[in-house]
Amino acid sequence: MQIRSLLLSYATSLGLLTAGSAVALRRARGQPGTAAFVVSSYLNLLLLFGSLRMLEAAGPGDARKRTQLKISISCLAATLNISFCHQVAKLMPPAISVVLWCIAVSVTACGFGLFFISDSRRRHPPVARVPHHDVN
Repeated sequence: MQIRSLLLSYATSLGLLTAGSAVALRRARGQPGTAAFVVSSYLNLLLLFGSLRMLEAAGPGDARKRTQLKISISCLAATLNISFCHQVAKLMPPAISVVLWCIAVSVTACGFGLFFISDSRRRHPPVARVPHHDVN
């Protein structure tokens, strides 16, 4: 029963993503830059969701595959973040565009750090220090 609801959830999500992208693509007629953005964002999201699903399914013993998937997920998330920032920054005054780009870069860097650095700390927890007491 749980697999059925999971498949229904995936199908619904994919349907909504596809429908939203189709509407955006129809509105972008005559604007090749906007159409390219919609198509690339749609493909990026499909790859991102697929990679996340494969990461969830990968066993903890397959460290190399998990690392490769994490790298691809980081790259996909970064390109999606940067492309959205680019679209919004085009509409903003220069000062706000600089702030947006700083936020996009910091979110990408923090996401990368949390994804890789926090995972390595979980695998190698710090050693607890025992206080030294002199016995006299």
